[in-house]
Amino acid sequence: MTTLSLFSTPAAAQDDAEGSADHPEIGRYEGSNIVFYEALEYDDQRMFTSVDPEEYEDFEGAVTRIVYDLPEGASILQVMRSYEEKLAEKGFDVLVACRSRDCGRSNLIELRETTWRKILQNEFGILTVAKTSDEATTNAQIIIAPRWVNVNAVDTAAFENKVLDAEAVTSQLEAEGKIAFYDIHFDTGSAAIKPESTPTIALIAEVLTASPDLSIIVVGHTDNVGGLEDNLALSRNRAQSVVDGLIADHGIASERVTGAGVGYLAPETTNATAEGRARNRRVEIVVR
Repeated sequence: MTTLSLFSTPAAAQDDAEGSADHPEIGRYEGSNIVFYEALEYDDQRMFTSVDPEEYEDFEGAVTRIVYDLPEGASILQVMRSYEEKLAEKGFDVLVACRSRDCGRSNLIELRETTWRKILQNEFGILTVAKTSDEATTNAQIIIAPRWVNVNAVDTAAFENKVLDAEAVTSQLEAEGKIAFYDIHFDTGSAAIKPESTPTIALIAEVLTASPDLSIIVVGHTDNVGGLEDNLALSRNRAQSVVDGLIADHGIASERVTGAGVGYLAPETTNATAEGRARNRRVEIVVR
């Protein structure tokens, strides 16, 4: 009989989506592969938490959303029972365990909003579980359909306000001598700055205006897609575009800002995943 395989360390199957991994507490049904994966530092996720009365609850924290395809021959009941038994063994409380009409129909539209849209087309099963320890809480909704399993999990995470202001930027420059910005955007292969980057460039100008003795180097970074020389040139041109904007649009003296580019020679993280490449495409300012 096919059973649910739970991994203490996430172990990806060969055909999983790039950069994906199992949720360490939930695991996967044997023989399934990840076709969609999303892991967010902080978000909210609505879950179906009671059949009678039909109730939903919004959970906030670190959110993981995974869709698996299922091997042929796996029934909804078989997959659902496997998850239910294994998660109960791991200390999860079962809040909902129902199939199709037993889950109630009046809020089906709302239920669709809590899961991957392809799931609720035919018969389905819903398993909602929760586990609380001294360290953390995990809430998860698992929806099983004839071909798919959708796992949405929320783990305890403190909200961190990441909006930078001039004071925060100045403090980091004083403490570390540099700061990275991930919201200065360019079209692929281009050094033209996108309009949504304007507030960040204005923030850099505000820092420079408030600290007249501060001089910086604007350093462009790319991912590793393409050749080294092309990426070195692209990163230099992007850095120079930021420098030009600081001078032309904000009146920063040219001797205080210099542009440089290092291509993909100083990655912040791996270039093996889409998330890593996005993180490596950045602009840093370094105290000169």
